[in-house]
Amino acid sequence: MVVPNAWPAASGEVFDQCRSISRTGLADITVRLSVNLFGAPALSLPGFAKYQPDTIVGVRLMVSGPTGHLLIHMLRATRTSRQSAFPSSPIIDYS
Repeated sequence: MVVPNAWPAASGEVFDQCRSISRTGLADITVRLSVNLFGAPALSLPGFAKYQPDTIVGVRLMVSGPTGHLLIHMLRATRTSRQSAFPSSPIIDYS
């Protein structure tokens, strides 16, 4: 689980007036789960040094959720969502 701390700052012209804003606090949380299905077995330290990888198959899922600071009154209708899930199935062939 990753909970990053953010401190963004922005400045610019809005309707011919100079504006600036800064925020600090926790950003959106991300959780990542990875599982090897085939290949890349658990090894001891001497076995790890001698291991020659062949083919590795796994699955992973990364989920992000809205835990950071959000100013609802400044939110625009951009049709975006602050939660997401990214499944993937990597296959790595070292041969």
